[in-house]
Amino acid sequence: MSLKYIIPLLIALSLTSCHISNSTSTAGEEELILPDMVLEKGTFTLYQERERPIEFSAGKATFYSKDNRAVIEDISFEQRDGSGALIIEGHADSGEIDTENELLELKGNVYLNSIRDEMKIETDGKMSFDTKSQEVESSSYVTVTSPDGEFSSHAFYGNLLMEEYSFSNLEEGRIVI
Repeated sequence: MSLKYIIPLLIALSLTSCHISNSTSTAGEEELILPDMVLEKGTFTLYQERERPIEFSAGKATFYSKDNRAVIEDISFEQRDGSGALIIEGHADSGEIDTENELLELKGNVYLNSIRDEMKIETDGKMSFDTKSQEVESSSYVTVTSPDGEFSSHAFYGNLLMEEYSFSNLEEGRIVI
């Protein structure tokens, strides 16, 4: 057989032995999951039959419905009560949303303001926010400012609904009397 016929035959065989899949993998290979949708400079709402939906604006939001998550960049958000009054606002450089459980994992330049409590929580690290239970948690260096004072700590937990807050490794604080 001449070289003229061998090269096209090899190309045809290599093309027929390839396949592409966005959700399967074999043992030892990492599964490739493609996003369902990518929004750039978009606005979207997170709520699952709740009176207090959270509205997000993001420089970029990538949604993966198979994993129930969204990866977000340059994000700001706000939550309003049933009458439309602003109760929470915030922003972060990036993060991830568990869209099924409504959990936010925020990273970098994180700011959360609880309007009702007049409490501002800031960190350059990571912060978790459970939008259902209104629990906020961070193991990064956090500064919390409220009418009661200003506190800095390497770990913070707060329940915004119950108005319960705790600090671990409190570094400095000022109580206003």
